[in-house]
Amino acid sequence: MDKAFSLEQKRLVDVILAEKGIDPRVADPIRPLDVEAQSVLSFAQHRIWFLERMHPGTASYNIPTALRVRGRLNIEWLR
Repeated sequence: MDKAFSLEQKRLVDVILAEKGIDPRVADPIRPLDVEAQSVLSFAQHRIWFLERMHPGTASYNIPTALRVRGRLNIEWLR
């Protein structure tokens, strides 16, 4: 199934954006975060930060692995 907008839908979007004063060809600039502001890391970001502190300059957090599991799954064992 094609999920692209038809030409008519694209024109309608342009009209709606123009009515709101939005030019779709111009992206909002990315503004720098205030260095004094406190930001919260996600669990994954914190883990990467921690690993980088332990082993600077390595990609130890990026270890691709594949695992094939066969047989019945023991839910209790996973807990």
